[in-house]
Amino acid sequence: ERSRIVGKYQLPSGLANSQQVHFAPDTAAGRVYFAGGNQIAMFDLASHALLGTMTVKTQSGDSALSLVRFGSDGLAFHTNSGVYLASISAIPLLATPVPSPQPSLPSIPGVTVVDLAAQDLAYDAQHDLLYASIPNSEAANGDRVSTIRRDSGAVAASAPTGVGSNPRLLSLSSDGSIAYFTTVLQDNSLGGGDRK
Repeated sequence: ERSRIVGKYQLPSGLANSQQVHFAPDTAAGRVYFAGGNQIAMFDLASHALLGTMTVKTQSGDSALSLVRFGSDGLAFHTNSGVYLASISAIPLLATPVPSPQPSLPSIPGVTVVDLAAQDLAYDAQHDLLYASIPNSEAANGDRVSTIRRDSGAVAASAPTGVGSNPRLLSLSSDGSIAYFTTVLQDNSLGGGDRK
C-alpha cells in the first residue's frame, strides 16, 4: 500500500546467505514464508517474529528457485533438479518466537514526525492547520490534499485532488477557505485545482 519500508523480517543465517530468497504471504493465516538455499522459514505477518524453520535436503544441494503457497497446508518450491512439496504443519515451531528488529520514525525531542510524504505545505493561520499536497507514491493516501493538525501531527482531513495526479505546489486563499494546487495531467501538462 505504501512506498516505504514498514516492517522487516530478520532471516536466519542459512536463508540470509542464500543467493536467492523467495517468499509467499498467507494473509488468511497471518503468516509469511521464505525459502532460500535448502531452508524454509515461517514468520508472523503482523509482528514479523520468526516462528519456525525447516531444512529440506535437496538433490545435489540445489537451492530453492521459487516458493508457492497452496491448499490449506502446503508450500512448494523448485530447484534445478526437482519440485518439493512441504507441509506447513511439519515446520518445527520455535519454543519462543524470535522478534525481528523494526524500522521506526526518528524520535527527536520537541519535533513531531508525520509519517506522510508531501510535495508542498501551506499554513492556514485562521484554523491553525497545515495543508499538504500528497503524491501518488503514498498509494491509498496519495493524490490528495490533506490537512494536518499542527499540535499533534494527526491528519485531520484528506480529499482527492479530482484532477490529474501528484499534486505539487500548494497555496491558500487569504481567508484560508480555498486550497489551490498544481498537478500533472494525463498529457504531462501542468494543471491546477482547488479544494474548499
